[in-house]
Amino acid sequence: SFREMLVPSPTRLLKSFEDLIPAIALKLLSGLLDEVNYMNDILSVPPKEVGQFVKVVQTFIKADAGMYELDSRISEANALFFLVQEQKIEISPELNTTNFLLMQTGNALKTAMTRTEESMEANKRKFAKQIKVEVPLLRDEIYEARGSLDHRMISDVTAQPDKVSDYLQSIEDHLTDLATQAHQYQHYQEALELEVVAFEELVEVQADLNVKQKMWRALGG
Repeated sequence: SFREMLVPSPTRLLKSFEDLIPAIALKLLSGLLDEVNYMNDILSVPPKEVGQFVKVVQTFIKADAGMYELDSRISEANALFFLVQEQKIEISPELNTTNFLLMQTGNALKTAMTRTEESMEANKRKFAKQIKVEVPLLRDEIYEARGSLDHRMISDVTAQPDKVSDYLQSIEDHLTDLATQAHQYQHYQEALELEVVAFEELVEVQADLNVKQKMWRALGG
């Protein structure tokens, strides 16, 4: 009857419980597995270039700071999994596999963190040397861009405005790439605890470019 539908049924409540608890456990374990996998994938691979090493450093710092909290969340999810076992609720292959993989990957992460910490200082010295070599090369490219702004066509008032504008646009595009690279190097220097280079010459070249672009826009009408 309708009244019977409104009255809670112990059988229905038990069935809902048996469906709900494994679903919650799977959601928690899957989220934790994704989180642990992400960090483990980064930390388990020896870095071969400075950008990769900086990512390793940042991931290690985050993982190390949050390890206690991560372990607590894994323990809570495991407790829910054990509850499912104790209550003899059917465990799906997906839930069983996810729980197993989380335990394996969690151990792998801690091993990777230990290795990362042991090699941290040696890698810092190695990649600090690399960035110290690359910064002067970038500066050389900036100086070359500055030289490009001395092209005689730019100071020739009889030159075709469209042609000069296209030339200046190509320099602007190149400077944008150099600025991105400079910002990246500054990020690396900060992560490696090196002196951060300001690249003042890049700002000067960009200012010179802006003046010349405005002049030729005016001449082009």
